[in-house]
Amino acid sequence: MTKVSLRGVKRFTKKEHVFFFDENESISTVSGKNGSGKTAIFKAVQIFQKLFFASQLDGRVNNHAEYLQAAYSELESLVSEASFEIEVVFLVEGSYVGVKLDGTVRPEIEFSFSDSVEDGVAALSKLWDINDPKNLFLLINAGKAFSDFGVGFDSLDISSGLDERNVLLESVFFPEKVFQTIYKKSVLDYVHYRLDSNKRYDFFKIANEVVSSISGDIKIHSFSATKKPGEIIIQGKADSRSKYYDVKDFSAGEMSLYLTLLYLFRYPGLGVLVLDEPENHLHEDLLIKFYDLLRGLVASESMKCWVEEQFSDIAGVQLESLSDSQLSSLFLLTHSKALIYRNMLYGCNYILGDGVHRISRSETESELRSIGVSSVFSRTLFVEGVGDVELFGELMASKNIKVVPLGSCSQVEEMYKKISGIYHDIYGAAFCFMIDRDNKSPEYFDDLRSLHPGFYDKTFLVLERHEVENYFIDKKLVKDAVNPILSHLGGDVLGDFQVDEIYQDCAESTKDISYKKYYTFRMKKGLNEILVNPLCGKGAHQESMDLVEDLFSGNLKDEVVNLLNKVDEDFQSEWESEWEKLIDGKVFSNKVFAELSKRAEGVNKSAIRRKIIEMAGSGDESYEICKLSKKIDTIFESQEA
Repeated sequence: MTKVSLRGVKRFTKKEHVFFFDENESISTVSGKNGSGKTAIFKAVQIFQKLFFASQLDGRVNNHAEYLQAAYSELESLVSEASFEIEVVFLVEGSYVGVKLDGTVRPEIEFSFSDSVEDGVAALSKLWDINDPKNLFLLINAGKAFSDFGVGFDSLDISSGLDERNVLLESVFFPEKVFQTIYKKSVLDYVHYRLDSNKRYDFFKIANEVVSSISGDIKIHSFSATKKPGEIIIQGKADSRSKYYDVKDFSAGEMSLYLTLLYLFRYPGLGVLVLDEPENHLHEDLLIKFYDLLRGLVASESMKCWVEEQFSDIAGVQLESLSDSQLSSLFLLTHSKALIYRNMLYGCNYILGDGVHRISRSETESELRSIGVSSVFSRTLFVEGVGDVELFGELMASKNIKVVPLGSCSQVEEMYKKISGIYHDIYGAAFCFMIDRDNKSPEYFDDLRSLHPGFYDKTFLVLERHEVENYFIDKKLVKDAVNPILSHLGGDVLGDFQVDEIYQDCAESTKDISYKKYYTFRMKKGLNEILVNPLCGKGAHQESMDLVEDLFSGNLKDEVVNLLNKVDEDFQSEWESEWEKLIDGKVFSNKVFAELSKRAEGVNKSAIRRKIIEMAGSGDESYEICKLSKKIDTIFESQEA
């Protein structure tokens, strides 16, 4: 669909309003302020299609009067003036098909179609032939596309089986009931299969496999005529721990996801599929997976090719019998920032104003803010120490910050170098790189900054403690978190002396672990200076034999022994003065929580842990962790401004 022109429809009154869409793109998002009319544009195309088919109705078509009433009823609700115009242009196999609809709703409904592109009506009549409809337009609003109904035994007409043409006409005239239609058709196909095993319902098996591939929680079992009295249902479950039940009882998001896929695999030859605000019922991860799946269907040569490539081994499915049709184009009416950014890689993103205009990649943030789309960035914080950020990770998660622990300082440094080189090509993301000072020289940080000074200043944070978890070692934080619990239980509250006592006992019990980590870091650093750098540093290969001779004929042993002694002396000295900067934070915290649990008459240590994290997220900068958290917030906010 390349063009829609409206006059007299909803808010598009008086003058003609024209909307162009890029003919070279098959997937588009359309966004706009609430009330901007984005849904009205596509509903206008929907009524255009209804009236085109209504003009072909005669007494030989079942439900003739019902179809006509559905078309006229929607027309009256959509048109805001006595007369109206709707023009739609499609690009079909390289040729433009343009048709204009003119009509009135007062004093009575009258309408006619004419060419806006030469032979447009004739060309569209071949596609939208009431006896063989194909390349249809379908608008799905998941939140309004289902109502309570059942497929009772008395409603099954085995003789007709709700034939394909009737199903497609139901989709044209009652798109709001499309899920009911495909549900009923699936049940009828199953009944026909049970009566005649030569009949196929491969689409059902394929849809079941596909939906499970993007949501491991959703499992579709089969049909059942015993679970609900007098009804045949499709059984499934959206939780691995639950029993199978009617998929109509899934959540709105899970139900719409599954039945949309069921429809697409049963009738793959849609010309245009429009999903209205799919994010309303799907969490972000599942929304993006659904988008990626639909994108794959649009990009494939046919539904058959796509299934052969992605799901070639589904039991009982005859791939050669699948349709060669394909989903031609996809429109997503959305305010989901994640979806818009995802589509930026593969299609067009439009904003609706006076017409539609394509969002500029370089101005995406400001344009989305102008229509009220949330400016929540993807926030990623890289830290040292795999597995050592449990408390901190939970605190950051509450701020929508993903903590990525890397194995070492050098790995954080490497990640910084990689991202800094491509930062200007990354949109909708903010970063923070956090390493501890660990006796690193000022020159070390100066060298890092010199690579990309602006990026360094925006993203780099140096810790004064050995691990980020050590910022939770805070007497005031512990007292404020635990004392209300102790008071409630009638126990003695903790003072500084009692907290110090707990800290000292727990610290001494973890001293050996802390020493090993300190020793490993300092020895690696020292041996690099003594041995590795002279042998492997810049220009070393030019005189390597002389270097080896000098290094190993001299006092290398004494240097290493001195290094060992120095490491041990420094650790003991630093431990006495500032053990909280050296302690293994994860091990220490678990021991402290266990001791506090004993003092609080057995209150579960996980409850104490949660309370400390809650206090750490309070923003009270009298806590060390809150001061650090504030610095991190500032770093992310500066990138999102």
